Amino acid sequence: MIYRNYKCMRLRLTIILILLINIQLRVEAQDIIVYEDVRRELVNYGSLEIISVYSYHLKQNSELYLIDIMRPGTFSEPPEFDIKTKKQLTIDFEADSLMLKRIIDFMDNNRFLDSLYVRINDRYINIKTTDNIFCDYETLVVIDFVHRYKGELMQTYTKIDDINQLDLLISGLEDILGVKKPKFLKDYKESIRKLRDIKYCPLN
Repeated sequence: MIYRNYKCMRLRLTIILILLINIQLRVEAQDIIVYEDVRRELVNYGSLEIISVYSYHLKQNSELYLIDIMRPGTFSEPPEFDIKTKKQLTIDFEADSLMLKRIIDFMDNNRFLDSLYVRINDRYINIKTTDNIFCDYETLVVIDFVHRYKGELMQTYTKIDDINQLDLLISGLEDILGVKKPKFLKDYKESIRKLRDIKYCPLN
């Protein structure tokens, strides 16, 4: 990916991070976040900026662990490459409004959005019930949505624990994104399958 104005990119990324931190601080201050309202704005693809599919376990194994799907012109960190293993560890896909709508509709129709979480420090807390908490290492994949909520940027998360559900997600992304870098999606799915026997650690 070619960045024509690196300073501009870093400034925009910094602004986004500041906005996300402000949202987190309000969550920690126990502002009320209503699941139905968050989901309603999330499925409004016009408010969606980035969808990220992340695996803590693949990151530990120095495999491709992060897939970012974002609107054209949305700046992000340059893709990460492991020099020692000569493997790409992160990959970006550009998706227009129609693609984002299809992706979020696909996730909604297949119940990926039934449980949504906010992240505070290293824990993900269920918006519906705060006694439902998990950490990165306790699930196969975390899906991160950067979207608008009440006019401001917010990060919302969901998780996938089941291999079959993950296969369904990747197959849906392959179909929607078409021929864009299909090898990376295939590699991601195969690497995740190798994690089938992982024994997740209990929450400390």
